[in-house]
Amino acid sequence: MWKEKVSGKISFDEVGQVVTGRITEIKVQQMLTGEVNSYALVTDEGETMSFLGTTVLDRLLGHELDSLVKIEYQGTTKTGSGRPLKNFKVEVWEDEELPPEDKKKKK
Repeated sequence: MWKEKVSGKISFDEVGQVVTGRITEIKVQQMLTGEVNSYALVTDEGETMSFLGTTVLDRLLGHELDSLVKIEYQGTTKTGSGRPLKNFKVEVWEDEELPPEDKKKKK
């Protein structure tokens, strides 16, 4: 049976918004303001989602290609110069065993 794969973009505009999945691609994308990291991940539901990096996300994600990550948007604050800055909590799965939600998919 064919199963449709959905892809979408994540904008992280709602405080508390969480996305969990495996990072499948990190690439540099040219924007009007310069180069920006672009990330793609596959969620537990099999959806491919993409999002642009921010200063905070790039620092927290590092080079976590093929890692299972959980990203939570925690809101916007201002930098010392008054510019808006999106804050995130990023967790990277480091246990050798798969987390419970991935174990179910392997059966």
